[in-house]
Amino acid sequence: MRIAICDDSRKEQDQFIKALHGWDPTREPETFFSGADFLEAAREQPPFDIVFLDIYMPGENGVDIARELKGISPETGIVFVTTSEEHAVDAFSLHALHYLVKPVTTKGIVEAFRRLAWTTGK
Repeated sequence: MRIAICDDSRKEQDQFIKALHGWDPTREPETFFSGADFLEAAREQPPFDIVFLDIYMPGENGVDIARELKGISPETGIVFVTTSEEHAVDAFSLHALHYLVKPVTTKGIVEAFRRLAWTTGK
């Protein structure tokens, strides 16, 4: 399974990985500090199964990145991870799997993967 974390903060990425390993210590996500770098990697094969995407990054907006991702890899499950609930409607319009408010917890990650399995059978 190909998992991505796109967040401009190393601290947030580390907290996410710790929460992920609380569920499954064998999962190793690919990490990206910018949406541009993530989208470049998303063009590779195989596609990402799931991305945990920060909304607020310097000079970038995760919602815009998600819209572009839909054109590149429509099968990738999107989970928005942010400090605010204000973009939940945008997430819904993009058919995001989940919307997590930081700090990310193991429980939230488990729910995101449950939704991925429910929608894709993965």
